Amino acid sequence: MITIRIAGNRYYPNTFVFPGGEVSVKLPEIIPIREVQECQVKAKITNSNDLMELLLAKNALDVKYGPIRYVLLIPYLPYARQDRVCNDGEALSIKVMVLE
Repeated sequence: MITIRIAGNRYYPNTFVFPGGEVSVKLPEIIPIREVQECQVKAKITNSNDLMELLLAKNALDVKYGPIRYVLLIPYLPYARQDRVCNDGEALSIKVMVLE
């Protein structure tokens, strides 16, 4: 679940999952663009669809508002507990999950 906070108001993107499993995110009508300087995004990620919702919401915000300051709150980040590669050929999951 994604919560967007702008100027003290909370908004919730509309999400939809297509029959093929693809996630879609549409921003609700939010305050006028000229008033947006900072956006707080809170994401409760429990599965891969939640992660995709976050990425799509970020993209939708970028398209709509351009370069503004984002504050991202993720109370629990899946795959963050792996701190090193233990076996040859193993992925480092946290490196994949870090959003830059």
